[in-house]
Order: sequence, then C-alpha cells, then structure tokens
Amino acid sequence: MFVEFEQDKSYLWLFAIMLPVCLLLTLIGSQVSNLFGMFLGWGLPGLWLTICEMRSGVLLDSWWRATYIRGSFVYELVIRIQIILIAFLILFMIYRW
Repeated sequence: MFVEFEQDKSYLWLFAIMLPVCLLLTLIGSQVSNLFGMFLGWGLPGLWLTICEMRSGVLLDSWWRATYIRGSFVYELVIRIQIILIAFLILFMIYRW
C-alpha cells in the first residue's frame, strides 16, 4: 500500500500515476461539493505521499527523485510544511462545511 523510497532513485513514474489520479478524484469529489473535491483530489494523495516519505525516511525533491534523507534540515522542513498544509486543508473543509 505504501511505497518505500530508496535514496538517489527516480520516482517520476509515481508522478505519472498520481497526476491523473488527483485530477480524477477532484472531478469525482467536485460532484459532491467543491471543497470535498479539493480534499479528495489533492489532500488524500498528499497525505499518502507524506506518509510514504515519513516511513521510508527519504524525501522526494521537485523532480521526484529521492534525495533528502531523514535528519537533514530540508527533510524536516518539508515534512512539517506538508503536514501543516494537509491540516489546514482539513480545517478549512470543516470550517466551510
């Protein structure tokens, strides 16, 4: 269910899978409501990716290459930002509901 990332390996194939999935979930969720579509389309895949990165201890960079390892400044910063963004998305959905 979760992908274990290996350092210095490219995961561009994962991006090629996740982009259509995100768009499809957004379209399906927007049939219920705009906020639900936003959460389904980007919140759940983002949460899944964050969990994968935390479990494997390797962070994907902007080119979907596993470069930053657990313990580095960039790893800690990006994981915290991802968690904060997902939490704000959930709180915003609850607030607007």
